[in-house]
Amino acid sequence: MTVARSTRHYAVFAANGELARKHATGSSEYAEASKEHFTQGLAGLPTPPSIRVRSHPSHDWELVLEDGGRGHRHAGDTVCAVDLEASEGHAMSHELMGACHASMARHLADYREFGADVRVSFADYWSPAEATDPLFGDRTGASRLMAIDRLMTLQRSPGEGVNVVIVDQGVDKELVRRLGGRFGGGWTRRDAPRPGMTRGGHGAMLVRNVLSVAQKATIFDCPLVPNEVGDIRAFLSRIHAAYLHALGGIAHLRQTDPAKWDGPWVFLNAWATFDRGRESPAGDYTNNPNHPFNRVIERTVDSGFDVVFAAGNCGQFDPDVECGSCDQGPGHSILGANSHPRVLSVGAVRADGLWLGYSSQGPGQPRLSRYKPDLCAASQFREVEDAYTSNTGTSAASALAAGVVAALRTRWDASVFSPDELRMLLTLTARRDAGREWNSRLGNGILNAAAAYDEAARRKP
Repeated sequence: MTVARSTRHYAVFAANGELARKHATGSSEYAEASKEHFTQGLAGLPTPPSIRVRSHPSHDWELVLEDGGRGHRHAGDTVCAVDLEASEGHAMSHELMGACHASMARHLADYREFGADVRVSFADYWSPAEATDPLFGDRTGASRLMAIDRLMTLQRSPGEGVNVVIVDQGVDKELVRRLGGRFGGGWTRRDAPRPGMTRGGHGAMLVRNVLSVAQKATIFDCPLVPNEVGDIRAFLSRIHAAYLHALGGIAHLRQTDPAKWDGPWVFLNAWATFDRGRESPAGDYTNNPNHPFNRVIERTVDSGFDVVFAAGNCGQFDPDVECGSCDQGPGHSILGANSHPRVLSVGAVRADGLWLGYSSQGPGQPRLSRYKPDLCAASQFREVEDAYTSNTGTSAASALAAGVVAALRTRWDASVFSPDELRMLLTLTARRDAGREWNSRLGNGILNAAAAYDEAARRKP
C-alpha cells in the first residue's frame, strides 16, 4: 500500500494499484482506499485497516488508520500528524516524511506476514500538468513563504532608485505605471517590438512579480526573446549585442546624469536554453565559460550589476514540451548562462514550499557551476484579486527573486555588497527545509527575503 502526498491531491493506492483520489478543497476532505482491494485473496484473515488522508490545507496533515470492520487493534490510531501551520505552512520535510514512513510501517507490520504490500512513500514534488487545478495558493501565500511580507515592514520605499532591466518578450509601460513603478525606456532592434509597447503576455507576469516586491523600481525593457528559440546561435548573437548595447547605454546615462542613474542595476533573464540538439558545436554555449555571451555576463557582474536567471522548466517530472529528450532532469537541464557561477539561478516551488516537478535540476554544467540552482522562489500561484491571472514557471520565481534583489539594493548598493556578495548572502540565508546542504532541486533552499535583510543589516548597519 502506498500513500502519496502531492499538492492539493491526496492519493491512496491499493495493493492492486487501483487509485482512489479526491481533490482536497475544504478543511476536511477525505481520500479513502476501498477495503475490498486489501482483502482480495485474504479470506478468513482480519480485514486490514484502510487509510484516511485528512487535509486541512496549510493547517494540519494526518494519516489515520480506520476500523476495517473486525476490530483491528490499531483501528483509529493516528499514524502521523504534522502541524503545517506551526511550521509556517511549508511542505513536509524529508525528515517528517521519513518519520511518517516509519510510523506507517510499524502500524501495518501485522500484514507483512501474510504478504500484504505495506510500503509507504510520499511524493515530495508536484506536477501541475497532472492536477485538476494547475495553480496552488495566491500571492499572499507566496509572499509569506518567502518572508516578503515581513521585508515590506523593514524596507521603506523598496526599489526606490533601483533599475531593473527585463530581458524578455517586452513589457507594457502603462502596466508598470499602474503598479506604482517607473518606466525608464529600454533597448531593442529595428525588427523587434519597441520598448514598453508590448501588451500582456510573459513580460506582464514578470513586471507584476518584480514590482510586487520592489514597488518603486524603474523598469527598463529589452524585448528580444522570441516565443521559441530555434536557432540558438542567432538568438545568442542578438542577446549578446543587446547586453553590450545596454552596458554602453548605462555607462552613457551615468556619465550624463550620475545623480539619476548611478544607482543599482538588476538584469532579469526569465528565459533558458531547452534543447542542446539545436546547438552546434555541442556545448559551445551551454557548457563553455568562454562563449561570448557567457563572457558578457561576466562583464556585467564585474560592472557591479546583479544578474538573475530562471533555472529553466526542464525538470524530470513535468518538463516543458520544448525540452530536448536528453536535456531534462538532474544534471542535464540548467544550461549556459543559467548555470553561470556569477548569476543568481532560481528554481521554483509552490506557495507552500513544495518543489515543482518542472523546475530544472542541478548539478549545473561542469565548466560553469555545478551548484545550480542557487535557490528557489515561489511560483504557480494566483493573484489575490484576480484568480484568473496566474504566475507560473521558473520565470515567475526568478522575477520574484529579482524583486527581492532590487528591494535589498534600495539600502545596500554594489559598493557595500558586490553582486557576488549579495548572491552569497541570499544563499546563506535561504530557508533550508530539505537540509543544510545544497541539493539538486532546491539549491541552497527557498529565498528568505527578511532573513537576507536582517543579515545584511547585521553586517552593514
